Amino acid sequence: MGGRRLLRHGFVLALLLSVALPALPAEAGMFDRIRDIYNAPDKVDELREQYEETARSLEEQRRKLTEAEASLDAYSAEQERMRAENELYRQQNEELRMQNTLLTDRLEQLEKDKADKQAMYRRWMTMIGAAVALVVGYVLSIRLWRYSEWRRRKRLRGGMRNAG
Repeated sequence: MGGRRLLRHGFVLALLLSVALPALPAEAGMFDRIRDIYNAPDKVDELREQYEETARSLEEQRRKLTEAEASLDAYSAEQERMRAENELYRQQNEELRMQNTLLTDRLEQLEKDKADKQAMYRRWMTMIGAAVALVVGYVLSIRLWRYSEWRRRKRLRGGMRNAG
């Protein structure tokens, strides 16, 4: 019977409190709290959805980061390959530049040798021409001298015959 009595006293106390509480100015915060407690499962679901969305977003960002890192590694490797290729081209360019310089020098030397050879050829031709002209001049001068001597002798001989 003591349990029933306690139950009755609790019921009466609850009834008095319920009658006395509405007489007190009502606080909106208390009703909001009760409503929030009642709506707590919906909020938990909403929070769970936000959490899952955030987790998906985080996973997507991690995937993108991994892709970006892979892309960066590939870009770095490509850049290193291109740097090595450029260095090779630079070396080849330097070698070709040196070969070009050597070939240019050799071409200039060959042109100089050709010009020297032509100059020597002209000199020889001039000397040979002069020698031939001298020989021809000598032969002609001897011929002319002999002819003039023949005519002079002929005149001298012919002039003496007429005189005597």
